Amino acid sequence: MSIPTGLPPSVLAEIPAGSPPDGQLSNFVDPPSIGPAFVTVGAIVTAIMMVFVMIRFYAKTFIVKKLSPDDWTCLIATIAALIVYGFEVVGVTQGVFGRHQWDVSLLDLTKPEFYIPTYVTNWMSSIAVAFAKSTFFLLYLQIFAPFKGIRWAIYIGLGFTIIWYTVFTIAQLYLLTPENGEGFIKQFAEQRQLDTLKISIPITAGSVFIDFYAFVIPIIGVSKLQLSRKRKFGVLLIFLTGFIACIASTISLIFKIILQNKSNDSIYYGLDVLIAVYVEICLGVACTCMPSTAKVLRQHLPALDFIKSALSKPFASLGSTRASGEKHRGGLLGSYSRKRNFARTESSDGINTKESMAVPHPPWQQSYDGSHNVELRRFEGMHTHVVAASGKPAGKRRPSETGGIHLRHDVQQTWQNTPL
Repeated sequence: MSIPTGLPPSVLAEIPAGSPPDGQLSNFVDPPSIGPAFVTVGAIVTAIMMVFVMIRFYAKTFIVKKLSPDDWTCLIATIAALIVYGFEVVGVTQGVFGRHQWDVSLLDLTKPEFYIPTYVTNWMSSIAVAFAKSTFFLLYLQIFAPFKGIRWAIYIGLGFTIIWYTVFTIAQLYLLTPENGEGFIKQFAEQRQLDTLKISIPITAGSVFIDFYAFVIPIIGVSKLQLSRKRKFGVLLIFLTGFIACIASTISLIFKIILQNKSNDSIYYGLDVLIAVYVEICLGVACTCMPSTAKVLRQHLPALDFIKSALSKPFASLGSTRASGEKHRGGLLGSYSRKRNFARTESSDGINTKESMAVPHPPWQQSYDGSHNVELRRFEGMHTHVVAASGKPAGKRRPSETGGIHLRHDVQQTWQNTPL
């Protein structure tokens, strides 16, 4: 597409940017547009993304009380997504995004409401996608780090994502940024604009590969966890939401292939691509927030037993401290493992209930003559450890540590010896 120079704006306003099909005329007054559809779809997925992001940061701030690297990449992806949506809305409402090319005048292409959103949304969307996908890998690293093979798979996926999007984002900036004295108007008419469309296909093909790669990792990881079937199902249910990102990136690739074959009407079909990419970004960010959503459900909706047991409870255990052998002290007796064998009895007078535990070898007593019960009183606190036993020699493992991840709960309560 070439924009002639030296013509007054009144003449440019009468020249269509593309040739209409046979039997159709250019319509510069009230042309059909898919722009309103983009604004509506974008508003919906933006609302979904923001709800889950707010839940995520609520959980990390008030429940976990600690932020992790995946929270920061999620935040950057969210900000980049909002920037993309803002510029695209400007391109639709103030510019000509979503119209057929023959319904757009050459004068429209010279306005900043068109070429600035076109410039920003191309490379900014790549940044948003890159940080959204990196969030998945950083999240997996916190959960599956004890497994050496999976840990290396996560490193490879994260490294590939960073390198892939860094290279292509630099290429996009090079092709889209006007050269000295060129200006955006002339640059848009150059071959480099078509080259930008061409590299968008390998970018998205790589995105599809990364999504499916990231989708498989937790499935393998969950299979190695020492959890009941019910809890494994709950964890998998959370990770299976990542398949939504796989679908979105695949649809985005299809639209970009269509766009390349419709380059003579890129303003219209290009908006289809922008819709698909933006949906991919928003739903991808929302999917990374599912573990935090599970924590919030467990914290504030205990009455929903199914959700608590099948969705939230597994991640509440996995999200706890991963330190092995770490000691916590509290109350009068410090800490001990709940894996210790004991006999538990309960008695009630109709008002109060008392729970007693007969412990064979209490940690605070070197020799035990069997003449006392241990009566537990005030609850002080509990710490959960995730212990990786796979690295220990077989002869040094406990009977329950056959490999994989094991959970140990340390409970602190006050106690009192009572005669048998």
